[in-house]
Amino acid sequence: MKYVAAGSLSREVDIYPVDQSVSVNKGPTFHITMNGSIRSLAFHPTKPVLLIGLMTGEIFQWRFHPSDKVEKCDRPKEPAPESESAVTALKFAPAVPGRPPYLIASYTSGEIEIFRDVSTGDMCALENMYTGLVHPPDSPSENFGSLGDYAEIWSAAWSCEGTDRFATVSEDQTCRVWRFSEEFGSVSEVPHSLLP
Repeated sequence: MKYVAAGSLSREVDIYPVDQSVSVNKGPTFHITMNGSIRSLAFHPTKPVLLIGLMTGEIFQWRFHPSDKVEKCDRPKEPAPESESAVTALKFAPAVPGRPPYLIASYTSGEIEIFRDVSTGDMCALENMYTGLVHPPDSPSENFGSLGDYAEIWSAAWSCEGTDRFATVSEDQTCRVWRFSEEFGSVSEVPHSLLP
């Protein structure tokens, strides 16, 4: 069964099956109340798991059962104790045969994290492959970020071709394209043009 989910700043997540018309009158198949405002949702590409990113910086996972039940599972990623950063995007890379799924998480702190799912079961076990600041300002500015030290990442997305490339957009009004190297645990910026 495939699902579509909608989250809100009021801490609610509603989940509807894709094969039925979504009707407010019928209500969602699943309803989840979280302990913080929801900023991002991501369905695992090969497992019955939904990841939920919160304003607190936490990422939770929920597992769907064939018996139409949903259960809260462990927290695959907890925020750093000193961090006051919110999750802004959670995106899985398209599934590639022979490679564990990659997940990118972006934050209001200007950082991204790249994980790979190392679980062989029907849960998600995230191993951190990279953490770093990807939109540092060229010079301090009062217009962007916290005290000009960084620019918030507003969103991130993997290439739909299943490659190691992804893009980030931030409050510095730029879109940057990156290549992730699992071998070296690093990212490098890829020159690009939005013009044909």
